[in-house]
Order: sequence, then C-alpha cells, then structure tokens
Amino acid sequence: MRPITLEFINHACVIIDAGSARILCDPWLSGSAFDNGWDLLVQTGQSINDLDFTHIWLSHEHPDHFCPSELKKLPDERRRATPILYQKTRDGKVQAFCKGLGYPTIDLFPFEKYRL
Repeated sequence: MRPITLEFINHACVIIDAGSARILCDPWLSGSAFDNGWDLLVQTGQSINDLDFTHIWLSHEHPDHFCPSELKKLPDERRRATPILYQKTRDGKVQAFCKGLGYPTIDLFPFEKYRL
C-alpha cells in the first residue's frame, strides 16, 4: 500500500496525496483576507492552476480557507472535473456558490467515511 503524503503549500493549504485522490485543502494562495486584515506570511509563488489535485476540501467558510477568488481561477473544464468536498449545512450557500461556478459538490456528513 502506498503511503499517504502531505504537501504543505501555504497557511492552511495542503495537498493530501492518497494515490488515486489528491485533495487540495483550503486553497488561499494569494491576496488578503478579512477585509485586508490578514495577508499570507509568505507568498505562495504558485497559482491554483499550477497545482495537481483531484478534489478540493473546504474546512469552513472563513476567507482564509474558503477563498472564492482562488476557486474562480480554474478554467471551466477543470472546475467541472474537480469535486468540492464540504460539510452539509442548513443553508447550503457554500455548495450553491461552488455549483454556480461549475464545480460538482459532495456534501459531507459528520462521522461518515467517504471513498474518493
């Protein structure tokens, strides 16, 4: 069995490589967050388009984890092929936003296991 690896990108952004699935987590790669209150400590030097991944996981809705400007940078064809993994919420607004950009979404439920 191939070991799972973790590639640190920046801030909370990592890629979890499990072989058949490469999950990009919390992609905030450029710009500021919280109304220009936070900046990245170190500029990433890479665009989301430079990264190799099969899925995107968003941990929560704060702009240093759920960064709409990064999600908009992927071309339409890649968006349609990249599922967004996000917790099931009552309002569904993160999923609706991602679907509006053309991403498929997978609702995650607490304590459930998912095969990707």
